[in-house]
Amino acid sequence: MTDFVSGRTQNLNQSVNQAVVVVVVCVVQVPYELLNKKFRAAHKNVDREVARVQSAANELEKCLQRPSTIADLTLALDNVAEKLTQLKRKVSCFI
Repeated sequence: MTDFVSGRTQNLNQSVNQAVVVVVVCVVQVPYELLNKKFRAAHKNVDREVARVQSAANELEKCLQRPSTIADLTLALDNVAEKLTQLKRKVSCFI
């Protein structure tokens, strides 16, 4: 009888140890997956904003290459400044 009980206890201890290992592995994976998901979303948004800044800078460069008025240059420069401000705001949200 005692052999039966001790065998059951060992099986129970092994099952509990395996369950603890499974729980620990699940706990470790979930924060990593959430962190990775947040990183990918933030990276995607920052890439979009950088593309907008680059587009505005290209427009400014086009204005500089052709004859244009001061008003056109000011508008293009303000557009670049606005895009940079938006980029800074988005990046600070993700930090």
